[in-house]
Amino acid sequence: MDAYRRQLGMALPGAIAIGVVLLLLGTAIWQYGMADRLQVFRTEKHIQAHYLARSGAEAAADYLLHNRHLAPSFIGQASEVFSMGQGQVQVLIYGDHRTEIIIESSGTVDDVTETVLLSINSVGVFDAAAFGNDINIIGEAAEIRGNVYYTDSITGAYDVVVDGEVELVDYEYDDPEFPDDSDLQDLGSIQGDFVLDVDGRASSAIFTGSDELTVKLGADEPEDRILKVDTFRCTGQAKVVLEGKGRFLLYVTEAFRGGGSFVTTTDEAWFIVFLAEDATFDLNGTPEFTGGIYGPKATVDLSGTSVFRGSAITRHLIAGGNLTFEENLVDSSDLDLDVYTMGRWHP
Repeated sequence: MDAYRRQLGMALPGAIAIGVVLLLLGTAIWQYGMADRLQVFRTEKHIQAHYLARSGAEAAADYLLHNRHLAPSFIGQASEVFSMGQGQVQVLIYGDHRTEIIIESSGTVDDVTETVLLSINSVGVFDAAAFGNDINIIGEAAEIRGNVYYTDSITGAYDVVVDGEVELVDYEYDDPEFPDDSDLQDLGSIQGDFVLDVDGRASSAIFTGSDELTVKLGADEPEDRILKVDTFRCTGQAKVVLEGKGRFLLYVTEAFRGGGSFVTTTDEAWFIVFLAEDATFDLNGTPEFTGGIYGPKATVDLSGTSVFRGSAITRHLIAGGNLTFEENLVDSSDLDLDVYTMGRWHP
């Protein structure tokens, strides 16, 4: 009996030691499990916060892409904190609306915040030879040198585009902002030889035969000249001559018909035609035109054997015959017409 007690007394400390080790091991395992569980929870929060931030950035980018005229007013502004999913989102917008806008979006889930940066880029309005919602190239004799962009449909362009790309894009151009009549001099109806040296409003401007419209721009420094008309026509041997430096900004509410000549006397003069919704631009015959056309909701018909150097932005574009279409520089600075495209996620 004494021997048994002695053996039990010797075994008891070992058992207690093993029990303590097992208790410590169990506690460590429990603590590790809890820490791992907390880490999983925290990782899930980081993931949730990250995707909330991305959703906020994408929503802001989509809004700006389709409301570009509002972009300048958002620069330097932070949104209110708003709820989204299981967390909250706040967006800050900064950068330069003329080049690149940065959208900084922060998503928060409980005590975890993730921040992402997304950029959208400004695209020059006349950065392509042609843009149209739908483009129809008739025949195979036409030639287009430059990029052609479209949003809905295109036919025939793949056979006539050289030195350029045909690309489906997600651009949305704003309507042109026409000057108010009260800011322009009333010119009545213009016809025959005419010198335009003021910014004016005319019901019509008709030039036929050997008529000539001379547009006076800046002599030493660039100066724009504005003419707003319902109908503009230059056909036959008639001419539009730009003298000096600057831009002739022609605003047409109904129809433009060109078959005459459009001449610039220097390399620092540009002709830009703005077309109202449902207006038409018709360039037929054998004219040469250098400049830009901006009519996102208008119809532009370039046919015959005309030569067009510049850029055309329109809803419906029709081209054919022996048209030669060359992308060419058009000065659109300070006209506030550019569009935005999705940029990239910043690290």
